[in-house]
Amino acid sequence: MQKAFVLGAGLGTRLRPLTWQRPKPLIPVHHRPLADWAFAHLQAAGVREFVVNTHHLPAEWARCFPGNTWEGYPIHFRHDRCCWKQAEVWPMFRTCSATEHA
Repeated sequence: MQKAFVLGAGLGTRLRPLTWQRPKPLIPVHHRPLADWAFAHLQAAGVREFVVNTHHLPAEWARCFPGNTWEGYPIHFRHDRCCWKQAEVWPMFRTCSATEHA
């Protein structure tokens, strides 16, 4: 059985205000959540089980995929709490420059 890990924990800050009430992977595109499209592509590639990490509004995942399934395939949700603060991480990005990695 093939299993896929789907990243679903981002805050979706660049898509606000759409992500104030739902995680980015659950924003509808053509009347289907983005995650639904990802699951469909993974299923076509032979994946039969999904693991999704959640952080922002995890209850929305359960509402969107009742029974923790998609098209009969199991979805295992792993809730990750935020383990960093933007104030601690941002200085690392500011001090990095493209020339340091060339």
